[in-house]
Amino acid sequence: MTRVNGIYCLKKSEVIRGYNSFRDILADSKLVTNSFLRAYIQVKKDSQENEGRKISEDPLTNVKVGFVVSKRIIRKASKRNRLKRLMREAYRQNKNLLYNYRTGDLKILFGYNESFRESLGNLEIEIVKANMRMLIQKVLEILKKQN
Repeated sequence: MTRVNGIYCLKKSEVIRGYNSFRDILADSKLVTNSFLRAYIQVKKDSQENEGRKISEDPLTNVKVGFVVSKRIIRKASKRNRLKRLMREAYRQNKNLLYNYRTGDLKILFGYNESFRESLGNLEIEIVKANMRMLIQKVLEILKKQN
């Protein structure tokens, strides 16, 4: 199921980097949650960044994602990093659901929902993948209502 140059890889250009980028998205975004994950969505339809940029044939070039887990919720860095790895892998396998979104720049921050109280040691990738799939479908429903 993994393709190196295909849709199933998470490219560096698809990942949100930098403190200011995260701060801007958290300040001006919509929140979507499920029992395990939360997503902060920021949509820019007529972005100035797009004016000079050539339109790519890859439909996911206008979607950028980030993954956050609060230090206040999960103290140990090893557990936070494991959870972020699981979220990245779950997004990578489910990002084909966003394949047809082409109406602007979409930035999504995925985070851990602190109301979920299951032991992280027992957490499996299947649980994270199922929750990620449900959350992406909720995000798409909201985006369709906006258009």
